[in-house]
Amino acid sequence: MKQLLKDIIIDQKSFLPSKKTIIRSFSEKYLNNEEIIIISGVRRCGKSVLLQQIRDRLPQKDYFFNFDDDRFFSKLSLLDVGDIIKIYAPANVCVYYKVYEMYEIEKNDMSCTSQETNGNKEITLITCNNINKKRLVLKAKEMKLNSQ
Repeated sequence: MKQLLKDIIIDQKSFLPSKKTIIRSFSEKYLNNEEIIIISGVRRCGKSVLLQQIRDRLPQKDYFFNFDDDRFFSKLSLLDVGDIIKIYAPANVCVYYKVYEMYEIEKNDMSCTSQETNGNKEITLITCNNINKKRLVLKAKEMKLNSQ
């Protein structure tokens, strides 16, 4: 899996917007904000360009991932309720999430991106199902592991 991520990072460097793009304006309040901000819009409207320009102004360095790449979510449908997802956070800290819900939605339905989690830490993974053009949604809650 680590090698796959390395390969994707290298392959996707060409996806990064070039420096010759139109400068987008955005509020400075988004630069040092702890909240999750969703940038949404129709295809090719400039979401990635805006995101890259925001990232260029931040002191910390991170990675850009284009999630249209089939290698990311190609196996999402193989997961099931009760499965465990491991996500590595900064400083190589591993956070575990347990899948509690999976369902399909219409391609334009964004209701699954609600941030209402009753204080729980959750992730929502969304992809497209190429068979019937619906989106597959997977929701998982952070697991509290006992310290040993």
